[in-house]
Amino acid sequence: MSMDADSFLSKPLNIGMLKHRIVTVYQACLSRKPVYIAIENNHIPAAISLCRQQLQQHGHNIDIEIILLDLLIDQQDWPQAQQLLNLFSERSQHHKLRLRQAQLIHRQGDSIAATQLLRTLIKQVPLFVEAYDELATLLHQQHQYDAAKEIAYQALRLTPSISHRSLQVAQLAVKTHDPSLFMKTGKILVTHLPLIDNDWIIHFAQFTALFEQLHNQQLSPMLQRKLIKQLIRLHYQARQRLTHYQKIILTAFRHITLARFAATNKHPLKAKHRLLHGLKIYFGQMSKAPASIMVDALPLLIHFGETGLIREIYQVLMTRSVLDDHSHHRLNQLQENKFIIENIRLLIAQLATAKATISPDPQRAYCIYQTILRDYPYNTEAHIGRINSLLIMQKITHPEINSSLQKIKKMPLASPLLEWFTQLQRQIKDQQSMIYD
Repeated sequence: MSMDADSFLSKPLNIGMLKHRIVTVYQACLSRKPVYIAIENNHIPAAISLCRQQLQQHGHNIDIEIILLDLLIDQQDWPQAQQLLNLFSERSQHHKLRLRQAQLIHRQGDSIAATQLLRTLIKQVPLFVEAYDELATLLHQQHQYDAAKEIAYQALRLTPSISHRSLQVAQLAVKTHDPSLFMKTGKILVTHLPLIDNDWIIHFAQFTALFEQLHNQQLSPMLQRKLIKQLIRLHYQARQRLTHYQKIILTAFRHITLARFAATNKHPLKAKHRLLHGLKIYFGQMSKAPASIMVDALPLLIHFGETGLIREIYQVLMTRSVLDDHSHHRLNQLQENKFIIENIRLLIAQLATAKATISPDPQRAYCIYQTILRDYPYNTEAHIGRINSLLIMQKITHPEINSSLQKIKKMPLASPLLEWFTQLQRQIKDQQSMIYD
């Protein structure tokens, strides 16, 4: 309450005071709205001008002063920011102004002084969590990871429901090779996941990306398996708070996550089965899938050469005007690898050529599919095409038919591969019946 937060009221409530407080907060929000609109539209000069106008017309207003200082600091207008900060500080020693002083000192290159100011501020105003955030970030930038972790964890304990603080502590736990704190932070994250919108799955995806880094640090396979079991437990803990629809999303994400680890541990068939099982609810309706699920599935889809799903996901992602930070980062990593992109384009061309060749020249189609399977030994379309080629050549007993069947059976398949494979299974059954008869 000493922080002047709008959401706090003391009891007993006086209806008159309550009404006055609500009106005051509402009017303050209305006065700031034009500034926020200008910022959202990236009209920063206009936002700065609006702040100045309001201060000239109405005098001291800490909220407008803070917005104005933040804009000037972001614009790297150090002289103006310092001049206004000095002016505002003459009227008030508000902790928010002192935080901006530390930010300004840091931006101008004096990190030591900024650190000292922030540590003093935290001692004097121990509930001012933004100061902890700034200090943790500053220490992180100085590669003082253990000190940054301690400060970030203090902020998290003060506000356990703020997911970005859980993620910051998790990142620093990875930096300092601290699996215990990492998993402890994971429990805090899943216990307090924001469930109103889809941000919860984005936070879960960001946490899982950090978990992959932690997992890869472990040299012992036993420790890696232990960590994965702990991650699975976190998934089940998160399920307790989710709606039915959200549980479906989390289950899909869990399958894709475990598929990535199965592929790393050299269990390709298990990895592919989990991958497709995680995506199957979105077959034919990929636009309903969260971006974080699609981008986390893409690397494995590329590894297995599943071009149909790759194309569908890529088309959906390209139609989305805005991607969350996690999805944007993952997608950029893939797009920067020109070698992978060219290989997929070549694979698409090879598969198209092979399929067009099956009926007129099954032997040639078979050879093309063999070439594809040399590079992508678990490619679904290549296995189906190889079976089709061998059936046309009347080689029902060829051992490669069984080999391909073993790699496709029980795999969830999307259309049109599902229809193609179902048709071939009927042909195999019919040809086998003719042999036995």
